Amino acid sequence: MAPSRNRTVRTQDDEDEDARSRWDALFVAEDVRSRALNRIEIAADRDGDSDADFSTASPVYDRCLRVQGPDRVLRMCNFAPIEFERLWELSEDHVLSKWGVGRGKKCKTSPKDVLFMMLAALKHCGNWETVSSMFDMDASAFQKMIKKYIDMYEPFLYTHLVKGHEALWSMKKITVIGHAFANYPCARYATDVTFQHAVRPTGNFHEVMKYFITSVAKQQDEGTLYDDGPDVDNFEAFWGVLVDNGYQGLGDEYRTIQPKKKAKGKLTLSPSERDENDKITHDRVIVENF
Repeated sequence: MAPSRNRTVRTQDDEDEDARSRWDALFVAEDVRSRALNRIEIAADRDGDSDADFSTASPVYDRCLRVQGPDRVLRMCNFAPIEFERLWELSEDHVLSKWGVGRGKKCKTSPKDVLFMMLAALKHCGNWETVSSMFDMDASAFQKMIKKYIDMYEPFLYTHLVKGHEALWSMKKITVIGHAFANYPCARYATDVTFQHAVRPTGNFHEVMKYFITSVAKQQDEGTLYDDGPDVDNFEAFWGVLVDNGYQGLGDEYRTIQPKKKAKGKLTLSPSERDENDKITHDRVIVENF
């Protein structure tokens, strides 16, 4: 079939401009985060290192840092270069011992580059094709590689950055150093506050409470800590959880600290109830803005 006479011939400049637009579209919302750029420090030049042999190369990450600059690295993966290097340093031994070992076809992309791609995918991935195009990879192969890397990487992160800090920041330590909630020091957690994505089961809090129950149970050395809070008589072996209005009824099974709702037939809350709700909101806002 002969080409249409009305079809516009695209030049290389047109193709380049389209590619540039796809990349820039990912960062429009990030312009408001310009204050985060003061976190940027460029990692030490590896060419100046006395040891010329490195356990892994990272041509994709290095090229992005060299060509796009440290601000674009931050926007791509939400980690400034120095932060990314620290994350890699923390997990390098684990990754090199688990990634690309055993039988089967080996991944041609370096482990450090896959880490960079994984972070970019987690930050921007509304569509696999969009993110894979950033790295000039087939979407299907890119998706398979990233998911496999996450399966390998997640247990390490959970052990070192979640469970490790949970053990480090026990309720006893939080209480002793004065970091407990100001109004409800008996609370261990607050629900529905804004954090970065975390590893946790899907579903609402009631559905996954079995996952959290060990975290709110009092440890052996916490029985004598101050615990003068709501529902202590019914749940004396557990710390409380600060919840919002959407969790009415959860207190029948768990020790919750939640705002009062206006009783049926009443025009408004009592002054003491409003004061209590304000205190709960105050503690939750502190966590949300932390």
